[in-house]
Amino acid sequence: MNDSGKSGKSGSGASGANESQGDVPLLDRAVVAVRAQAVPAQDVDGARRRVWQRLQDAQSKQDGVGEGGLASVDSGQPITGCSDVRSLLGAYRAGALSPARQLLVQMHLRDCVACREVKANRSQGRLGAWGDRKPPTTARPQRSRLPFGLAAAAVIVLGAGAWLFGDAFLTTPGGPRATLEASQGAVHLLAAGGQRVMTMGASLQEREWVRTPRDSRATLRLADGSTVEMKPHSEVGISMNRQDVKVHLERGSIIVHAAERRRGHLIVATDDAQIVVVGTIFSVNRGTKGTRVSVLEGTVRVEWRGDQRILTAGQQMSTSRFINGIPIRDEVAWSGQVQQHAALLTQTAPASAGGTTTGSLSQALRGEIRWPRLRYGSTLLSRLPADTLVYVAVPNYKDALDGAKALIEKQMQDNAVLNPWWKDKAPGTAVALGEVFRRVRALSEHLGDEIVLGLARAPVGDGLRPIVLAEVKRPGLRALLESELTALGAGPKIQLLDRAGLAASAPVVAPEAVILVDDALVALAPAAADLGRALSAGGLQGTAFGQRLGEAYRDGAGLLFAADLGAIAPHAARDAKAEAVMKQLGASDARYLVVEQEHLDHSTQNRATLSFAGPRTGVASWLAAPAPMGALDFVTTGASFAAAFAVKEPALVLDDLFRLIETIEPGMRQELAQLEARTGVQLRADLAATLGNDLVVALDGPLLPLPSWKLVMEVQDPQRLAQSLERMVGELDRLIKAAGRQGLTWQRQPTARGITSSALATSETFTVRAPGTPFEAHLVFVDGYLVVAANEPMLHKAVRARQTGQVLRGSWRFQQLLPPDREANFSAVVYHNLGEAASAVAGWLGGSGALHAEQQQGLDRLVREAKPGLFYVYGGTQEIQVASTGGIFGLSLEHVLGSAGLSDLLSRHRGTITP
Repeated sequence: MNDSGKSGKSGSGASGANESQGDVPLLDRAVVAVRAQAVPAQDVDGARRRVWQRLQDAQSKQDGVGEGGLASVDSGQPITGCSDVRSLLGAYRAGALSPARQLLVQMHLRDCVACREVKANRSQGRLGAWGDRKPPTTARPQRSRLPFGLAAAAVIVLGAGAWLFGDAFLTTPGGPRATLEASQGAVHLLAAGGQRVMTMGASLQEREWVRTPRDSRATLRLADGSTVEMKPHSEVGISMNRQDVKVHLERGSIIVHAAERRRGHLIVATDDAQIVVVGTIFSVNRGTKGTRVSVLEGTVRVEWRGDQRILTAGQQMSTSRFINGIPIRDEVAWSGQVQQHAALLTQTAPASAGGTTTGSLSQALRGEIRWPRLRYGSTLLSRLPADTLVYVAVPNYKDALDGAKALIEKQMQDNAVLNPWWKDKAPGTAVALGEVFRRVRALSEHLGDEIVLGLARAPVGDGLRPIVLAEVKRPGLRALLESELTALGAGPKIQLLDRAGLAASAPVVAPEAVILVDDALVALAPAAADLGRALSAGGLQGTAFGQRLGEAYRDGAGLLFAADLGAIAPHAARDAKAEAVMKQLGASDARYLVVEQEHLDHSTQNRATLSFAGPRTGVASWLAAPAPMGALDFVTTGASFAAAFAVKEPALVLDDLFRLIETIEPGMRQELAQLEARTGVQLRADLAATLGNDLVVALDGPLLPLPSWKLVMEVQDPQRLAQSLERMVGELDRLIKAAGRQGLTWQRQPTARGITSSALATSETFTVRAPGTPFEAHLVFVDGYLVVAANEPMLHKAVRARQTGQVLRGSWRFQQLLPPDREANFSAVVYHNLGEAASAVAGWLGGSGALHAEQQQGLDRLVREAKPGLFYVYGGTQEIQVASTGGIFGLSLEHVLGSAGLSDLLSRHRGTITP
């Protein structure tokens, strides 16, 4: 098949799913894999030329070239169409063609009905206008059998090659690949001539791409009658060969209504999978993590990483273990034909929502610790007062304490950095640590699965009163507490009560804390009145805050922190200006903050959710819902840092920013109008409105001597943006020169061949320089994106990564950090590799001589053992969720203590180390 992938990208893709191959024969799988390979156009042209040359050489050697007769008919001229084939039919019938030429005629007759009819008519004596050529009457000389054997072998080899690779060598059908049948919002066409908005009925040719930006949808009618419905933030291209139609899904989500076909298939290709169908309705979601396929009607075959799986109506699968299944109704809820799709789903079995899984999650660094299991409910919610504003739930770590103690002791003994610190700086620490673990372990044996701390509003004033609660699971807790309090000498300060004592009058001696202990509950509070008010209250469970906590438990809770920001905020003193700023930030509508940490399969997941009283507004609304981020495909696998964002319409973001600045500086609008008048550039119309919804900032190369920074933004109108940037640089240059300094330069130069060879790039690149400084910025527009880098080689590197698929999101390090959830995309994702970033800094500091041996060892260890990390963000209608896997920036206690000398270094050498 003549596969016209956009940039020849293969893509690394996510981890494939391990599915059974069933009884599919090995040869069939090999044929499918070979036929599915993408063949660049230049390779096809070169192969076609080589084949013709070989055919000409073979025919000349066997038949010779004569004057007239069959030799002149079979003269080695290329067969370019039906007329050439029909002129050879007489010689073909007489068996006078060379074996290779005869094979080409046979292949053409197999596929061309008109030429077969001409051949049949000639056989019956109806020669038509072409006449008939008779074979020569002179006898041919006898030839050796060996050439005929070689010719027969050549026919067999060429026939097999034509069957396997014929799609690559024969001319593909002409005409448009698809037309725009329906749209909502602006739909963009990316073609060699540039980027433009499509009109209704406009056609899509080979090697052209359709993109649906924010809030836009489109329906394409393919040449075979199939339709492709595109979700916002999607991009597709169409290619064809003699039999198949291929939909290249670059990113986003589509719903395909595949037409019935007499031969060939409709194929949807992503960077990590192929979906082969005939007469089917199905959905394909190609996201940052991988691909998810859902079938509404019929049957599809999904092929990925050498495996395949058959899906029928109502079934679903994903190519990545990090993409969980979701109801198919939710997957296609964006469609304009959602009602019809819902009707189809009622006739099918429920979706297999589990997706496919390949292996367990990455093993924890400390797998020997047995963490508590998740909790899916709490009886202690009803024990806290209804006006509780802060809630903290800690699992009972009794089973993890022994492993934690053994781990710490082992690390202290085995680690060359920690062992001296453990012995010299903390004498007696080992004994004290063991005693602490013993006492905590003894107490935890008597408690339930969790310990809860609540902060409730004080009856008088704005203060908060704490109360600690836990269930009692074993008798003897009161005696143990009395023993421990006596040993600590805290008996008079902490009073133990039972229910009867709590109901009695206040104690004569006012203690610092009161503990209630009975057979079912233990509670700690500053005063008996606090315990009485808490335990006699209606309970937190029935409040809106309590219901939000219930949601956290239903999803499984580990370490849990929550705050009712809506109830706390009114008690914070702010002036009118501060309140206005909070409103523009969108923070005044913040309702709940919930922070969770969970240990699953020996991995740690951290998640914080900020919810709002209504739809997000102001700065809090800048983050869009999870969406594909094509800008991330310009970041290479060696990046040390990358932050990618999907944002709402940039013009609306600029409006919010202006309102915020105006709140702080009321004269901002007047200064902005003066700037726009001088430059002739309207910031909203000429800059913000030309941008798309996703962008990425990355450090993608050496940090020293100059950081290899990179900025990539989706663009809707490249020409207008380039003109506006040029005018802005010119005005900035004038202002700098007016201040008596060297200004900026804006240069245009032809786009390098490495960028334009296989990408839809502009004919020019742009360079901004500040003479006398190391600052440079190189710009180029590629595939609907503006790529800005610190130097020209980085532009080549970014485009080459996108073309070859050697990108960060497909790398093993990135994939292993992905969270397993229902989302295929993110609203924002931040990747960092501290080891990569710090290695250059370590070399620079080591070369400066500012580090002594111990400090150098600690820094080297930090560089060597620091792990990559991933922060990811999901933007909902009324909430923002920030999460990460592993520790903060991959740092452990060992890293912090091992490089503790760095603080001494910075204080000692402050002023002597200069960047």
